[in-house]
Amino acid sequence: MGGKRLRRNLLCLLGAAAVLLISLVPARYSNEVYAYLPFFALLCLLLLSLAGTLLLRRGVRVTSESQDMECRRGESLPMAVQVRNDGPLSCPQARAWLYVSNLFREEDTVTPASFTLAGRSVSDFSFDIKMTHVGEYRAGLRDMEVYDFLGLFRLPVPGRRDLRVTVLPREVLPRELELSDKMLTESHDQHKSMVSDGFDYSGVREYAMGDSMKRIHWKLSAHSLDYMTKITETSLRNDLTVLLDISAPAGTDGETLACLYDALVETALSFTRQAAGLDTEYSLIFPDRRGELCRTVPKGREDERELLHRLATFQDLQGAGALDGAQMIQAERKTAGGSSNLIVCTALVTEELLRELVSVKQQRRSPTLCYILPHGTDRAGREAAMRPLRLLDEYGIGYLAVLADGGGA
Repeated sequence: MGGKRLRRNLLCLLGAAAVLLISLVPARYSNEVYAYLPFFALLCLLLLSLAGTLLLRRGVRVTSESQDMECRRGESLPMAVQVRNDGPLSCPQARAWLYVSNLFREEDTVTPASFTLAGRSVSDFSFDIKMTHVGEYRAGLRDMEVYDFLGLFRLPVPGRRDLRVTVLPREVLPRELELSDKMLTESHDQHKSMVSDGFDYSGVREYAMGDSMKRIHWKLSAHSLDYMTKITETSLRNDLTVLLDISAPAGTDGETLACLYDALVETALSFTRQAAGLDTEYSLIFPDRRGELCRTVPKGREDERELLHRLATFQDLQGAGALDGAQMIQAERKTAGGSSNLIVCTALVTEELLRELVSVKQQRRSPTLCYILPHGTDRAGREAAMRPLRLLDEYGIGYLAVLADGGGA
């Protein structure tokens, strides 16, 4: 913006200089002093116009009564911007550029607005911003400039106004995302007790900090690379853990990524909301913006807001070392007292992820895969995406596909 404005002002100066030179033509062929009057008149007019604009610029200030705001996805937010002219001169034209960032913290939508300013006055104008995607955004007045009364020069007004906008997920629950009693009790229904060393247990898992040494399966540990802990029958609980995997196929465009992000967040939170209503113990595991795994128990709007402040975006997790769904399951399996029911919400299904789900099932736990597909995926694309999931059918692992809705509808 600054470079374009500088080039435009230079072109105006060159044009003004050309006009001044042309005004000297009569004086070149006349000895009369009055022949120089057009030149001096134009020069004074240009200087007065430029000086007036410089004086006007000093008295103009940008303020806003709007504070940091939040809304649900698909809602519109009203923003009010106030421009004060504390000087005596009027401004024939001023322009302001209003912007909204995108999910990747880049300025996405920029809208110019033109208005006039009388001397010692205040100009108010407002605009509505429809927020179509979940996440944290910046919005406000990015740039402003005032014109001289000849319309030749445009000078920037210092300062800008930025607001933070938090867009919370919608609360509409698609029917296919309803938690069933079968899903929450399957791990108990399939449970078959085994007896060893006087303890009833339903399986084993890797040792985790806090496990009692009495629950170590010494025979199995001797044949493995790590201690293995028995999962006793009494340790099985009807609880739920939701894994929110912020991963996507390489080469996905920005708008599709934003739609996938919406669907991932809304799907994961729909499960935790239902678990809260069923009085079931639950938690949500997600990667934060530093790439570290965090666990939370969202219970309302305040917790959802905090989650979005911490939750990673696709941009945060680019590069080597970023955790995917399979690695998140591995980390969850190592925690003491893993949940009986596990739901993985992801937009990227890999062979390793499928193997990890099978491993969870073999621990006599109940895993479910929630596969988020891009908006606009046709029937053939859906069938191709679901084809690798046939492996889960062989082990009786539940899965479902959720189509991202395309943004804000």
